Amino acid sequence: MSSGTPHAIDDPGAIIELESSLLEADVRANYEALERVLHPDFVEFGASGRAWSRERTLLGLSTTRATEEIGMSECDVCELGRGVALLTYRSAEPASGRTALRSSVWVWHDGAWRMRFHQGTPISSEAAGR
Repeated sequence: MSSGTPHAIDDPGAIIELESSLLEADVRANYEALERVLHPDFVEFGASGRAWSRERTLLGLSTTRATEEIGMSECDVCELGRGVALLTYRSAEPASGRTALRSSVWVWHDGAWRMRFHQGTPISSEAAGR
């Protein structure tokens, strides 16, 4: 892709692939890899109700030893505007059995897709059983 802002999302799979990489334990533990993917103004709204800045996320993830890969399903990429995409999906952690509905806003920034915002909402066992 060119370094300018694209008019359309030519390859939604590229955004899904970037998000999927962030669910891999070795990537979550790699400060430099996270730094390349997270937008300078990244914010996450956690299930705890806290907002996480880019710096806090970088330090927190890269210093925590996650060992479990997190699975993705029901992925959908929607173009919100020029160079802006919304990715929604369901995540699953096989060992703990936790599942969540997740959404991320990706923006084309400095010649690459960067995650600008992320939110995960845990799915209750009642909702998961529907």
